[in-house]
Amino acid sequence: ESLQTMDWDTLVEKAVVASERAAQAEEQLESAQEENSEILERLLKQNAQLLVDKDKLRRENWMLSQKVRDQAPSSHRRSLSFRSDLLSSGSWSLPFFRPVLSPKSPVRQRSRSPKGRRKSPPRLKRGKEKNSRSV
Repeated sequence: ESLQTMDWDTLVEKAVVASERAAQAEEQLESAQEENSEILERLLKQNAQLLVDKDKLRRENWMLSQKVRDQAPSSHRRSLSFRSDLLSSGSWSLPFFRPVLSPKSPVRQRSRSPKGRRKSPPRLKRGKEKNSRSV
């Protein structure tokens, strides 16, 4: 039914229903916005607390690394002090560092041959022969 063919009472009734729906939608929108701001506020507080906790843990980690460095044998101190110097040089938001390899344990490089590592031929046994029997 088009608006031109409806009578005045029906038009007024439809307008009232539409305005009531609009008022309900507006109330729902306001309620949702309030709920969202409460959630946002709670998340911001949680985030701030997590940042504080993260900072405390990084400091604690740094203090423990200092203890480990001080208690380590002198052969390991060089790599440990290098790491703690890196950690202390920047801000607390530096990423965690992977352990530095000590110079005594070099990383084994892969062989450059395309077929990979070839097996060495079996060694010949010297002296006694394998299947010889003494009579």
